Amino acid sequence: MPYGNYAECPHCGKVAYGDDEIEELFGFRYDHTMPQSWCKECRNSGSNDDEDED
Repeated sequence: MPYGNYAECPHCGKVAYGDDEIEELFGFRYDHTMPQSWCKECRNSGSNDDEDED
């Protein structure tokens, strides 16, 4: 995750700028100091391209 006042999802590539947009699309962890790495949509989808399917 890059530093600065933006966040980019490594799964889907969604980008958010500024605290309000980051909160809406990603959410924060650690007392509002660091954005989540994956966006809320990808985290909630339960999708993980790295998992092996049987």
